[in-house]
Amino acid sequence: MVRHPMILHYRKTRKGEWYWIVIAANNEPLARSSESYKELRDARRCWELIRGRLTATIEHAPTRADVRVPRVRKHAAPRAHKDLPSA
Repeated sequence: MVRHPMILHYRKTRKGEWYWIVIAANNEPLARSSESYKELRDARRCWELIRGRLTATIEHAPTRADVRVPRVRKHAAPRAHKDLPSA
C-alpha cells in the first residue's frame, strides 16, 4: 500500500491571527481550522485535539506566515460556441 502523506501548515491571517490547514498529497487544501487564534500555541493546541482522533499520516510543514496556501479554483460553466447549433 502506497501512503500519500498530508502536510500540516500553520498560517497567519491579515489580522495577525493563526490558523491551521491540511494539504493533501495532490496539493489541494483538505481541511482548515474553523477559527483563527491570537497565539500560535492555541492553533497548535486545537490541531493536537483533532489529531488525536485521526488515523491518517500527517507531516508537519515549517511554520511560515508568508507562504501562500494553494486555493481550490472554481471553474466557470462552459460557454456555448456561437457556430454550434444549440441543443
